[in-house]
Amino acid sequence: MPTILDPATTVTPRAPMRPRPAAHGRAVGAAALAAVAPLPAPGDEPAQARVRAFIDGEAMAALLGEAGCTTELDRDDAGHPIVHSAASGWRCSIYFYHCAMGSDCRAIQDAARFESDGGVSAATVNDWNMTLLYGSAHLRDGDVWLEYDVKLDGGVTDAYLTDTAVLYEELLVAVAAHIDFD
Repeated sequence: MPTILDPATTVTPRAPMRPRPAAHGRAVGAAALAAVAPLPAPGDEPAQARVRAFIDGEAMAALLGEAGCTTELDRDDAGHPIVHSAASGWRCSIYFYHCAMGSDCRAIQDAARFESDGGVSAATVNDWNMTLLYGSAHLRDGDVWLEYDVKLDGGVTDAYLTDTAVLYEELLVAVAAHIDFD
């Protein structure tokens, strides 16, 4: 059974998926939410409540900076932003996808490479992928890569983006232990 990492980095079993009754639709939930919690006027919401349907490198670097991370902004050959950072001693990068003119990106990917020179087996990497819900590991040229994708379509809050960075840091520590990487 797959497991997930909670904020305290403990591993807990994932609850089985249950189908939702057909009468309980998205429109009913949205209407109930709107009736209980009206949205603030644009510009009046606190930063953590701001909803983003896209982000650029500068904004992501600023969010990580507010969370205490050191960042470095770069660009790839296509002009898309890359934010380099370090989490728990591991260097990682955030790549931006589905961008308009190098900004307004609708997806990001946290990625880190563990240089193993072929010392980690495919079975070890597959075990990681089969037992944990978040983050995907794979072998490329003998090295282990850990990736975590975040899609912003429909909107996500700044708090959610910060939480994904914290989760990714936990994943880095966990995968390093899983593959016996020092």
